[in-house]
Amino acid sequence: MASSFLVVGLGLLASAAVGVLSGVKGPSWAIYVLIVLEVGLLLFSPAPWQGLALVSVPVSAIGFMMGREIAFLRINRTQGVPPTT
Repeated sequence: MASSFLVVGLGLLASAAVGVLSGVKGPSWAIYVLIVLEVGLLLFSPAPWQGLALVSVPVSAIGFMMGREIAFLRINRTQGVPPTT
């Protein structure tokens, strides 16, 4: 049970960081590299971790989308609001 929380938590943090660092129009290949590394690492791990390898794929996708949204909100926060007439 604790191992699944650890995989989900670290997967969300790592993929959200990739999403924020790559930015709104940044490369999408970085998340694919991260997913392949996560799945490969978990597949070659001992028994409780090996079963969680495929859990990291949707978790990483969700975290990447959240990171991209944070990057988008950071860009929009710095832009001024046009005056209304």
